[in-house]
Amino acid sequence: MTERLAPVLRVADAEATAGWYARLGFRRQWEHRFAPELPRYVSIARGGIEVHLSEHAGDARPGTSLYLYVDDVDAVAAACGGLRRRRGRGAGLGPRVPANRPRRQPHPGRHRPRLIRPAFLDGCRHQPTVTSRRQPSKVGKRRGAGAGQRGPGRRDGVSRVELSVDVAGTRLPATLSLPTGPVRGGLVVLHAAEAGHRSHFCYEHLAQLLPGAGVAVLRFDRRPRVDGHDVPLADQAADAIAAVDVLRRHVGDVPVGLWGLSQGAWAAPLAAGLRPDRVAFLVLVSGSGVSPAVQMRYGTAEQLRRNGYGDDDLAELGRVRAATEAYLRGDLDRARAQAAVDAVAARPWFPLVYLPRALPDQPGTWRDMDFDPVPVFARVGCPVLLFYGVTDAWIPIDDSVAAWRRATAGAADPPTVCRLDGCDHYPTLGEGTSLDSISPQYTAALLSWLDARLPAG
Repeated sequence: MTERLAPVLRVADAEATAGWYARLGFRRQWEHRFAPELPRYVSIARGGIEVHLSEHAGDARPGTSLYLYVDDVDAVAAACGGLRRRRGRGAGLGPRVPANRPRRQPHPGRHRPRLIRPAFLDGCRHQPTVTSRRQPSKVGKRRGAGAGQRGPGRRDGVSRVELSVDVAGTRLPATLSLPTGPVRGGLVVLHAAEAGHRSHFCYEHLAQLLPGAGVAVLRFDRRPRVDGHDVPLADQAADAIAAVDVLRRHVGDVPVGLWGLSQGAWAAPLAAGLRPDRVAFLVLVSGSGVSPAVQMRYGTAEQLRRNGYGDDDLAELGRVRAATEAYLRGDLDRARAQAAVDAVAARPWFPLVYLPRALPDQPGTWRDMDFDPVPVFARVGCPVLLFYGVTDAWIPIDDSVAAWRRATAGAADPPTVCRLDGCDHYPTLGEGTSLDSISPQYTAALLSWLDARLPAG
């Protein structure tokens, strides 16, 4: 068998995205679903190039760059409405247009295909690097580790233990990164909606960074979704408390906090308010201070604005989101709500707004859509650090900060707010999705804030 590599792209609509790639000469190979009503997983190919398109919410994050090596950049790019020249980086598909003009044919999955001639790389070849995930061979047993757990692999002052968090009859795999010296505190990592696996680079960054400062980090896989729906925030909060208890068995009586990214920044304060005796501090990245429904209205409207769509398109988006939300609440019949979706499904902006082409058969599938975080914030009595990327397209930052200010008015230690220059929804520069792109400002602020609040090592 010839070995090959197929990148996986997370998309909202695999059908629309496959059609977009058809203009580049890609042809559909196969499609898989676990059941007719569940998300699709589609393979497309052009010659020896294969790409997988996944509608599964836990798969690869939108925003990935893809480099396609072709002989005629201009001919291929013309099929996608032109190209944008980028100094030293080949050509991006689609024109760069003023904010008041619509962009032609945006990529349905919000990924960034780039076209490059093979000669572009002459003189700048790099050697590939192969990395093994195997733990170092020198393994010992840490005092307090439970039966069936692997002993820690030691590397660069960090001791890693593979264990699990057991919740509601489900065993969630977990990785504990421990300082080899004195432990000053602990941190449990909570997940973004589309980053449920503990290997996500933002979580790995914490595991590499914080043990050197005396902070143990526990990462675990989020519990599986049911029928493709988000794990309820109440369940995520319960899992967070269970993970805190696991961590405490290893680190003893030191302050243990929660770190939450995006959706996890709703679950973390919910857990802290329910069990203030368990949670000593919160670090929240891109946390919304409005309900999930309001946040999605803001975020999807911002996608249209940033892609050059005007007031008429925004008004249409507002109407279809209102109809969809009314149906999901049980306030509108399905036929009328589906008609609203059908009326805009052919719009070029539809793939940007995260609406299903076919609404679910029954309402009530988005259980937390009207979750109000402000009363939850008001129950938080521990120190809070809030990070926001200055150009975040998904979070209404000012409204979210104001919600925290209102909820904690009069607190002895009000939330600390850090706005990250050059960052969007993730704490990375240039919308990066790798450890190398993590913002130094974020890293420095996190270490400084923790150092000021944890006991000396």
